[in-house]
Amino acid sequence: MHEPEGATLLAERVRRRLDVIVDDLMERQWREVPELWVTDDPAFREAVARSTRDNVELMVGALRRPSLVRPLTLCAGARLEADTAARFGARIDALLRTYRIGQQAMTEHFLDVIEEGDPAQAAVALRQLRAATRTVHAYMEAVVPMVWREYDDERDRLQTHPDVGRLRVVQAALAGDAGAAGGLDYDVGGAHVAVVAGDPGAEGAIALAAGARGEPWLSVRAADGRCWAWIASGDGRDAVARLRAAGLTGDAGVGGPAAFRTAHRQALLAERIARTRRSGVTDVRSAALEALALGDPRTAWEVAIAELGPLVEGHGHLVATLEAWFAARESIGATAAACGVAPRTVSYRLRRAEALLGHPIAARRAELETALRVRRLFPEGGPPPG
Repeated sequence: MHEPEGATLLAERVRRRLDVIVDDLMERQWREVPELWVTDDPAFREAVARSTRDNVELMVGALRRPSLVRPLTLCAGARLEADTAARFGARIDALLRTYRIGQQAMTEHFLDVIEEGDPAQAAVALRQLRAATRTVHAYMEAVVPMVWREYDDERDRLQTHPDVGRLRVVQAALAGDAGAAGGLDYDVGGAHVAVVAGDPGAEGAIALAAGARGEPWLSVRAADGRCWAWIASGDGRDAVARLRAAGLTGDAGVGGPAAFRTAHRQALLAERIARTRRSGVTDVRSAALEALALGDPRTAWEVAIAELGPLVEGHGHLVATLEAWFAARESIGATAAACGVAPRTVSYRLRRAEALLGHPIAARRAELETALRVRRLFPEGGPPPG
């Protein structure tokens, strides 16, 4: 088929701003379709991001090769997103809305690129615009029905999942529907230690670990086969020790103690770190530096606050002294000068900080300094949205 005049040039110019377009589309989906985001699981966001990029690349490619305008099958990213949305219980209408938003956004980005071109080439620009508009419209008309079918097929496949009903209730609770948790026989309020594990025998180990202290626990198998679990415990270190003693094997992540959703988000990140490092049972505190580097802004803030512990509540002078001490390369004299206090006061404050933390500063120096830096990124003193 004949390639439209100027289509190659337009495709190349759009491709140069591919990352900007994908970031813009992700932001629009987050802002305009909040009902899609039913879970904080990074796997869900990764599936949406991959689908967004794959679809954009195909639409850009279709400008040069019109035969791609009506694909016969879904690209890998779109299939993954449809399946993931079905697994996590996102509604199909919310998912399809993101495609309509993408259609509008892609047209706008094509227009932006065309308007940045040479005004003297108006005729070429008009042909480019027509080609781009036809490409986006035809592509969406072909893809949307396939997304719907893939979503429905995955929902049918999930019906064979033995724990699908319980999983749906847990996912609703993770999405913020506290009322949905009434049928779980587990109180999602209070503090929890969360576990994410691929070990086939994870439930048994978790039951033993919780039973050792008479603590309630909850577990469910996610659609990908991993065990999601929670123990109603406020002592993370003890829970990790009990899990190991109970025989939890393989690469598993442990989060908390924290709120139900927060602990799970931390456990997902810790499990990702454990799989990468092949480090077995890994709690988020033992991998704080990796968690601060790899987590989303909200998770980074949560890990930083957990690292600083009681220092963040009513001990601003201790936090300021610790920051100054790190900045002064651990010089008592320079810290005293920066804080406007006597060196003896600095020494006292550092000892007081260690007493509140429950360990020597030197034992977790890198983690503490990084946590202080992350905390300063959020001057309002609260977590970022998300």
